[in-house]
Amino acid sequence: ETARAMELLGVARERKGQLAQAIAQYRSYLERYPDQEGSDRVRQRLQALVSIGEAPAAPLRRSERPLAAVDYDVFGGVSSYYTRAERIDGGPGGGVLDSSQLADVYLSGRLRTSGLEVRQNLAGTYRYDYRTASVRDDARVRELSVELIQRDGPLSAVIGRQSRSRGGVLGRFDGIRVDYKLGDFVDLGAVAGFPLAAGFSNRIDTDVAMGGLRLGFAALEDRASGELYGIFQTQGSATDRAAVGGELQFRGEQGIAVGLFDYDVYFASLNRALLMSNWHLTPEVDVNALAQYGNTPFV
Repeated sequence: ETARAMELLGVARERKGQLAQAIAQYRSYLERYPDQEGSDRVRQRLQALVSIGEAPAAPLRRSERPLAAVDYDVFGGVSSYYTRAERIDGGPGGGVLDSSQLADVYLSGRLRTSGLEVRQNLAGTYRYDYRTASVRDDARVRELSVELIQRDGPLSAVIGRQSRSRGGVLGRFDGIRVDYKLGDFVDLGAVAGFPLAAGFSNRIDTDVAMGGLRLGFAALEDRASGELYGIFQTQGSATDRAAVGGELQFRGEQGIAVGLFDYDVYFASLNRALLMSNWHLTPEVDVNALAQYGNTPFV
């Protein structure tokens, strides 16, 4: 199962917005398994990430259909699968170890007016255990949020359970995130809430709290972009995280270069330093470089 695990790790990195690590993971997969069943799929994902640095497509033509005073759309999906684990070696604890039906639900609504857009998102997993005829404890609400966007304006906000991989936030949290555009090239952001542990529950865990600020920027006709941030986190009365960090991306006609860093000033420890570049020197030659150092997991 190593090949499948490597692919899923790359997908996880990609979905969390960690594009440099996702590209490195996909390349490692193809170096090790160039002719695996999933190799074509991994190549497509890799090409999609690498092509981020290419010239953007022409903007879509603005719709000529007049916008209704209030316009509401809703969409989503449900998937379900059965999982079973059984011990067959005759040892102790034999028999059925797991017999469960799992369902993943995603639902999103979008309300649009002339000045405001409101998005509602719900995502969760439900597990039914046939052995005990009950719902297992790992039935989870992964996302439950409301996003407010000022149409043609500078302000946006997300309230509720959400996931974030920028501004020093490390995954899911219950709270609020606000972004404000100061212009075409500078934006400010703030975040506050309660982080969720890896084995999170459906309740809000107020034992751990965090707050942070970020400054985003773009330059050189949007070829260069990035952010600087500071974030503080407590667990009870103790300091859990006090970090500063940033990200810088440069997209040229031949490729992309990314630099990331995260330094905890309270523990005086470098959590992450990463430099990654994918460059097309000629149609026949690509140069790829990756240098990474840091703590796993973050302190």
